[in-house]
Amino acid sequence: MGKGEIQIITFWNRKELISVSDLRQYSDARRLLTARGIRNSTKMGGGIGRKGGERYIIYVHEKDYDRALEIIQSEMQEERV
Repeated sequence: MGKGEIQIITFWNRKELISVSDLRQYSDARRLLTARGIRNSTKMGGGIGRKGGERYIIYVHEKDYDRALEIIQSEMQEERV
């Protein structure tokens, strides 16, 4: 990908990074990804009457998946300590 090109996240090139029910975890994850320049998109599912409640699913471009996963795992682990 050349300098200045924008990766558009579509149904065909996205990969699910995480799925959480906690709004704070969701917000923290999006903040971390955005701060490191990783574009992401969200889908919300579940809701009233469904087992498990609301779910926040974060997707990233498949080319960014490994880097995004590393960021989420290392940064969110540090926040829990």
